[in-house]
Amino acid sequence: MAAWGDGGAVLKSARISSRDPGVEVAEEMDKAFTANLAAALGLHRAWDRAAKIMASAVPPAASPSWHQRADDFES
Repeated sequence: MAAWGDGGAVLKSARISSRDPGVEVAEEMDKAFTANLAAALGLHRAWDRAAKIMASAVPPAASPSWHQRADDFES
């Protein structure tokens, strides 16, 4: 996840810390920011935050399969 400029305030309001693993925040988009972001994207996952997500007291919402959603559009 990346944010720059006012995006940092958006993350803060969502209680996402700029120090969290997999989060890149900068005042402006510059070479250092894009290099850090490219390095993070190259990892494909922020494994450091897996334990935090897995320990959540709130389970992910179940969504219907794509088959069920397609049936909703058929008449």
